[in-house]
Parts: sequence; C-alpha cells; structure tokens
Amino acid sequence: MDPLTSQYISGYPVAIEELYRRHSPRLLLTAYSYCRNKEVAEDVVQDIFEKLIQMDLKERQARFSAETDNLEAWMHVSVKNRAMDKVKVQDNREKIMQSIRSSDVTLVSNGCDDAFMRDGVRNILDRLQPRQKQILSLHMEGYRNEEIAERLQLTYNTVKNNIYEARLRIVRMWHHFLE
Repeated sequence: MDPLTSQYISGYPVAIEELYRRHSPRLLLTAYSYCRNKEVAEDVVQDIFEKLIQMDLKERQARFSAETDNLEAWMHVSVKNRAMDKVKVQDNREKIMQSIRSSDVTLVSNGCDDAFMRDGVRNILDRLQPRQKQILSLHMEGYRNEEIAERLQLTYNTVKNNIYEARLRIVRMWHHFLE
C-alpha cells in the first residue's frame, strides 16, 4: 500500500493536502474530459476531496485498507461519475427548458414577452404539488436523485417518479398557459 494512502487512512492531517497536490491535475483532466467546462471540473474534483475529508476513520479503513481497493482508482472513478452526473443534470435542465420553450406559438422577444414568459413559468411552478416543487427545485440546483432521496428521506424511485411527473405536468400546464 502506498505510504500516503496509509497516512490518509490513519487520519494524518497533511495527507489529504499531499493527495490533492499529487492527484488533482490528473483528476481535473478526467473531469474536464467528461464535462468540457473548467469550472465544473474544478467543482467536481473539490467535491471528491471534500468527500475524502468528511470520511471518518472507520469508513476510510473499511474502504481503502483492502489490497483490492485503491484510493487513486477510487478518486478517478468518483470524479468520472460525478462529472457525468453534472453533465446529466445540465442536460435535464436543458430538456426541461426545451420542453417549456417548444410550442407552436412563436413569440417576438421583447420586454413584455419576457415578463409574460417569466410570469407563466412562475405560475406553473407554483401549481406543482409541494413535494414535486421541492424535489424539482433540488434537481434544478444540481443535486442527483440519490442525494435528493437521502436529503428528503425518500426512496430513489419516489424522487425519480416525482421529477418525471413534475416534468409532464409542467409541459401540460405550459401548453395550456400559451393557449
């Protein structure tokens, strides 16, 4: 086992700084290769190191003491997964906005129309069920379904279903609003 990994597992405070110094350049490249955005890539890497910092000693020992579990490999896989999640969240936001925008009505862009659209979106979001509104709000802030489920003490499928139902409801109400 790498001495630096042993220090991290033992709770040696300087180990995390050295891990960051040693691995962050490659981790940033990994994150960037998935999300193609420097700021998002930096956020992803910071998220992973925050996760490492917050791990208690027992979890560190359980996860990284075995010969098969490699800390460096774990960091790369975690960065890859987190970057892909960020891309998926952004894609979901764009799909929601695209489904709201897609309608047969073409509006000329001016201040009045923009205000009309903002009021319409607010009106639609206010009509969602409180649970759907809460879940969709967290989803649009970038939380993954698993994180939302954990935060609200719900099952993953409940979160997923609420997001799906909220999207359907938004699209229906938006089309009704434009009629």
